[in-house]
Amino acid sequence: MKGGDKVIAVNYKGEARIVSLGRVKIETRPMLRFQLEVLKKNNRIPISCICQNAETVRLVDQQGKAKSVVDINVGDEILVHIGPSATHFGTAIKEKIVEK
Repeated sequence: MKGGDKVIAVNYKGEARIVSLGRVKIETRPMLRFQLEVLKKNNRIPISCICQNAETVRLVDQQGKAKSVVDINVGDEILVHIGPSATHFGTAIKEKIVEK
């Protein structure tokens, strides 16, 4: 990605719009790994999410409120999107992934 590229921004209600990136900054930073679990149609779906360890990086709760990743605790609930299939950089692919 680079400044000026178009991306899709989605709010907590699932409403999407196209926005332009102002800039892309690449740095070496400490990271956090979140291991999440989603229940969908009685199936438990494990999710792994890696985020920069910074107060400015936020996830969204069920009320649409942004919550900094540094303030997330075990048991907190956040919104995730589970699509109809696996994706790679936002493009649907046919793949089965098992993480252990």
